[in-house]
Amino acid sequence: MHAARRLAYNARLERNARRVAPALTEHESNKPAKSTADEVFGIDALDKLLEEGVLKGYARMDLALSAAGVFIVIMWGCFVLFRVTSIPFLFEDYRNIVENQALHRLATISEGWNDDSIRPLTALSFALDWALGDGAPASFHATSAFIHVLNSALIFLLCRNLFDRGRVSEVTCLAPALLFMIHPAASTSALYISDRGVLLGAFFALLTVLLYLGRPGNDLRAEPHGGNLALALATFTAGWASHSALWALPLVLVSADLAIVRRVRWARIAPLAFLAAAFVVVR
Repeated sequence: MHAARRLAYNARLERNARRVAPALTEHESNKPAKSTADEVFGIDALDKLLEEGVLKGYARMDLALSAAGVFIVIMWGCFVLFRVTSIPFLFEDYRNIVENQALHRLATISEGWNDDSIRPLTALSFALDWALGDGAPASFHATSAFIHVLNSALIFLLCRNLFDRGRVSEVTCLAPALLFMIHPAASTSALYISDRGVLLGAFFALLTVLLYLGRPGNDLRAEPHGGNLALALATFTAGWASHSALWALPLVLVSADLAIVRRVRWARIAPLAFLAAAFVVVR
C-alpha cells in the first residue's frame, strides 16, 4: 500500500516538473549571461572602454573651450573695430588702390601688383573689394578688420597649442590674442588699407605654423599627419603670394622644433625650406 502511494507521489512530482520546466527555461534565458562588467568584457577591455570614454569627453571639452575662446576674440574684435568702416582712404591708399586702375577689374589685376607692397593675393583681395563695394573705402576696411580678427583668433589657438593645459588657463591664452587686437603695431594694418599684404601674410603664416604643429589637443612631440604638411605647403605658398617676407617662415618652424621637441625635424622642414628657396629665386 505504501509502495503504491509512493509511486503515485513520484508520478505527480514528475508531471509538475514537466509543467514548470518551460517557465524556468524562459526565465533563465532572460537573465544576463554574466553578472559583472569584468566577466562580460574582461578587465583589459573594460579599462580600454573607460579610457576611450574619458578621452572622447576630454576632446569635446577641449573643442568647446577653443570655440568659446574664438567667440570671445570675435566679440572683442566687433567691439574694438566697429567704427573702422567710417575711415576714408589714407595716404598711399590713393596711389595703390584708387589711382591703380588695374585693380578695379578682376581681368586686369595681374597688371596691378608688384614685388613690394602689392602681391598677387593682395591685388586679388583689392579687386574683389572694389567690385563688391563699388570703390567705397568701407568695403576695404571691413575686409581688413575681418582678417585682423581672424589673426587674433589664430593667435589664441596657437597659444593653446604651445602651452600646457594643466599649467596655463584659457584666460591666459586669451590675453595675447586680445592684446594683439588693440596693439598699435598690429591694429594699424587693419586701419591702413595699403597694409593688406601684412594682414594676409600674417594670416597664412599663423595657419602654416598651426598646421605644422597640429590641431589643439594633439601631442606636439608627435609627428603631424601627412595631410597637415600638404596643407602647410599650400598656406605657405599663399602667404608668400600675399607678402614677400614670408620666405623666412621655415626659420620660425625650426625654432619651434628646437623649443618643443629639442631637435629639428628635417624631414618635415625640408619641403618648406626648398619652397622658400624657390620663392627667393623667382622673386
